[in-house]
Amino acid sequence: MIDLILTIAIAIITVALIPTVINQFRAKASTVPLTTSIPSVIALVLILGAYISQEWWLSAGIIVFNWLLWVILMCQRWAYRPKPLPTDLWDNEEDAVYDDL
Repeated sequence: MIDLILTIAIAIITVALIPTVINQFRAKASTVPLTTSIPSVIALVLILGAYISQEWWLSAGIIVFNWLLWVILMCQRWAYRPKPLPTDLWDNEEDAVYDDL
């Protein structure tokens, strides 16, 4: 019975993550910081181990899906991070071309 209750609760949390993953993919921008996604990924692995040791297979299955969504969010943060602008295009005096007027 507890496996079913945990599965329902985790499924609700998991369903709530799906729009975030989709919206970030469409916008090609990430709003979830790594300081949120990395601890979530680690904690879900620990929870998964506990559920497997208790043989709560339904909860373990939904945790794997939830973990996968958090890994996707973490990868989106890395993939959609702002790219640094080239700052040294004209900073080097030796490479600058000056017109002698």
